[in-house]
Amino acid sequence: MTYKELTTDILAISRQQDVSSKSLILYSINQAISDIYSRRSILRTVRLFATGLQPTLYYKQLHCVGGSHITLPLNGRCYSMRISGEGLYEITDGAKVTRVEFDTGPESRLVRGFIQTGGQIVFYGHASFMIFDFSVYSESFSTMMKDIPDGIKRVVFDIRSLYSDFLAFYCPPKDGHGNVIEGARLFDGCLQVPSDYRGEIELTYRIRPPIVTGQNDDDLIDIPLEYHHLLALLSAYYYRIDEDEKTAILLKEEYERLFNLLDRESYEAMDVGYSVANRWA
Repeated sequence: MTYKELTTDILAISRQQDVSSKSLILYSINQAISDIYSRRSILRTVRLFATGLQPTLYYKQLHCVGGSHITLPLNGRCYSMRISGEGLYEITDGAKVTRVEFDTGPESRLVRGFIQTGGQIVFYGHASFMIFDFSVYSESFSTMMKDIPDGIKRVVFDIRSLYSDFLAFYCPPKDGHGNVIEGARLFDGCLQVPSDYRGEIELTYRIRPPIVTGQNDDDLIDIPLEYHHLLALLSAYYYRIDEDEKTAILLKEEYERLFNLLDRESYEAMDVGYSVANRWA
C-alpha cells in the first residue's frame, strides 16, 4: 500500500473530497499504525548462521615486560588480539614485514588482520604492556576485517544493528530443527550463542511500527497485507473524530468488529537471507 492509496481510502471512507490538513492525516495514519502494533505482536523471523570457529592458537593473557620481547607464530588465515600499553609489534608474513608502534593509554585496542603466507609476530616492550585474547584462526568466512573473530569466547549478533525494524525479541532462538539453542542469551538488542555452536539460528522478533512521513505519494507503507483495510478504517476514525464524532464512532466500531475477526494472534514474515558470523555479527 502506498501513501497515496491509503489517503485515497481514508478520504473515501470518511466521505471527504480533499485532504484538509496534511499534518492531521499524517497524525491519524501514524496513530493508527501505533494502535495496531500495540494490540498485535507483528513478527519477523530471520535466519542467521554461526560458524563455531575456534582458534588454533590462543593466549588469554601475555605480559611483555619493558626491554623484552615475545615471539609467536602466525600460521593460519587471520588473527586478532587486544593490546594495552605502549610498545611495538613486528609481523613477518612471507616476505612482507610490517612494524606497528602503539600507545593505547589506559584503554585497550582491538587489532585484527589477515595472514597471507604465514610467519610470526614479535612484540617489543618500550615499556611493559599487556596482550589479551591473542588468537590465530585456520579459517575465515569473510574478506572483511571486522568479521575476524575477536577472541572472546562468545558469538554475538547485534540484531538491532542488523535489522532496522527490530523492536524486541519475541521468543528464544532456535536451531534449524526448531529446538531452543541451549546456552543462548538475549540482551540489549543482541543475541549471544556459545562459541562452539555451529549451524542455523532461527530468531523471531517484534517489528517496530513504521513511521509515515508522506514525503512522496508512492512511498510504501510497510505493514502486513491483512491490516491494510484496518489501517484505513482506524486512520479515518482519527481523521474525523474532531469534526464528525458520530461518523468517527461508527468507523471505530467497524474497525473493532473486523479486527476481532482476525483468526491469528500475529502476522509472521520470513526473511530468507542469512547473516554469517565467525563469532559475532
